[in-house]
Amino acid sequence: MKFLRLLSPLGLVLVIMAGCASISTISIIDQEFMANKDAVWTETINYFSESPLLSPSNIDPDQGHMEIHRMSKANSNDELASHLEQWADCPMEESWIPVQDNMDLYLDIIEVNDEFTQLVVHPVFTRTYRDPSGSTPDVQRCRSTGNLELDLMKYVGDHLAVQTGSVEDAYSKQIVQLNTDH
Repeated sequence: MKFLRLLSPLGLVLVIMAGCASISTISIIDQEFMANKDAVWTETINYFSESPLLSPSNIDPDQGHMEIHRMSKANSNDELASHLEQWADCPMEESWIPVQDNMDLYLDIIEVNDEFTQLVVHPVFTRTYRDPSGSTPDVQRCRSTGNLELDLMKYVGDHLAVQTGSVEDAYSKQIVQLNTDH
């Protein structure tokens, strides 16, 4: 059990995904930290403050909820588009032209008790295509690679570990829900 508590979030997801025969969509990542809600909230805000690409558009500290909504022209050379390629795996529609990528990220910070707080991340990535005639748009859901969510979890956990002096104390447990819909 101690091993699982010390396993990094990325390592745990890779172990779980390696055991799946089909391509999986990470629909929710839930990391429990041994810290109070305010500490987890602060580190989550700090993470997003370091990336101007990921400015939360809706923040409710009392409810522990924040949302980030971004869009980018598909296959463009802007910084957001290059990051979206790392964060989401979008299907290619034969002969359809990608037009726009959207990212909606929903975060909830939930106080379990005085010692533990959960950080729940639910990403939704979509790509809009148009047919070659340009008349019919089609929106397809993309698979999250888990890179963005796991980077956030690692950042928060590492910063909490510095505060507590122990990685073991910072990371309590992680629950990863995999969705194997194709």
